[in-house]
Amino acid sequence: MTNSAEGRKLVGGGDVPQLVRAFGALSVGLIDDPNSVKSLVDVIENTKDAERDLKVAAIVALGLVTGPAQEESYHYLVKKLGDDKLDSIIASYIPTSLGKLGNDAAVPDLLKVFVSKDTDVFVRQSAAIGIGQLASLRQAEVLKALKEYIAEGKDQQTRHFCFISLAQIGRRAAADNLDGVESAHQELVKLFGDEIKKPSSSAHRSWAALAAAIYTQKYAEGQPQLVERIRDAWEKENDLSYKSAFGLALGILHIEDMGKKLFEDFQGTKDADHKGYTAVALGFLTYTDAADALRQQCQIKSVTPTYRLQVATGLGLMGDAQAVSTLIETLQTAETLGVSSAVAKALGLIGDTEAVAPLKDIALDKSKQDIVRAFACVALGIVCEKTDLPWNARISANNNYRARVPAIDEVLDIL
Repeated sequence: MTNSAEGRKLVGGGDVPQLVRAFGALSVGLIDDPNSVKSLVDVIENTKDAERDLKVAAIVALGLVTGPAQEESYHYLVKKLGDDKLDSIIASYIPTSLGKLGNDAAVPDLLKVFVSKDTDVFVRQSAAIGIGQLASLRQAEVLKALKEYIAEGKDQQTRHFCFISLAQIGRRAAADNLDGVESAHQELVKLFGDEIKKPSSSAHRSWAALAAAIYTQKYAEGQPQLVERIRDAWEKENDLSYKSAFGLALGILHIEDMGKKLFEDFQGTKDADHKGYTAVALGFLTYTDAADALRQQCQIKSVTPTYRLQVATGLGLMGDAQAVSTLIETLQTAETLGVSSAVAKALGLIGDTEAVAPLKDIALDKSKQDIVRAFACVALGIVCEKTDLPWNARISANNNYRARVPAIDEVLDIL
């Protein structure tokens, strides 16, 4: 990370490549050594903005710190939040890192950045995300700012992030049984319901539906009204992009009586994107009547890796162990990187221990193509991963994916 003499020696001489230094910074954050904060701060302060990957990685790493060192990381990031000379893409990673640290004392600072007319669009997007991680349903000024941006804001993506942030704030309040906020709950139900049925902007409908699903997973009192709105929207929608979002929302909420209709929709469309999202929705519903059809789709060699992974995700959410043998067979005959990668991920999602022995056999079989053997090893690693979520979930969760840098793209794309 620091391009020290020892670091240059480790990479074979010469300066450590920027991407390697960035990965080093992220690794320091994931290791979570309490003594690492000073080194990460030094890297940020002594690195030029032109070396964007390294500075961003160090900021993200500060957001991963836990324990006693977290306070030091928090105070530095809050101070850095006001640095208007910092490159806007680099600066946009500060609000999301603050959000991950979980200190709600940052809310006033994030709100100030969010409402300022001088704030860069990427930074404002990230501020909306950070606020969603930290704010309380009792903070009326926060709710007002997010709602006003949905109604009047110029940047569409920021409006969309505001929907999700409001959902997360309301969800936390419901999960914590926060009292004295019933009127705020009612206002959220009305906002999401209105934006699904008669949106102030047509692009709001899908985000309002997904936000409503996230929110009412915990706020059950809002489900009757919002489920009716989402179901009605799904049944009347002809645009498959919106219909996919409504289907996912119904799946997230586990509306069981929609399983048959969603499966019929899956079978009746040829649009791969819509089929993929509907497969995930069926997985959320654990609609096992669809399992045979999903397994058949996994075996088709001509489908895209993204679609194959979505179908496999549906099977994984169903806990369909029978899919393991299907995916093993597909891996054995895979001829491309995309297919091999998708199958490896899919096996990891299902996570069945029955996959270990056949994957080991493939990895050790020298008659197989190298790419097949390599991804058998990858699949073994993912199946046996020690955490419930993928190792990079701490970086990908609540990340502003619009503010892109190669180092973060690379990390999020690694399997």
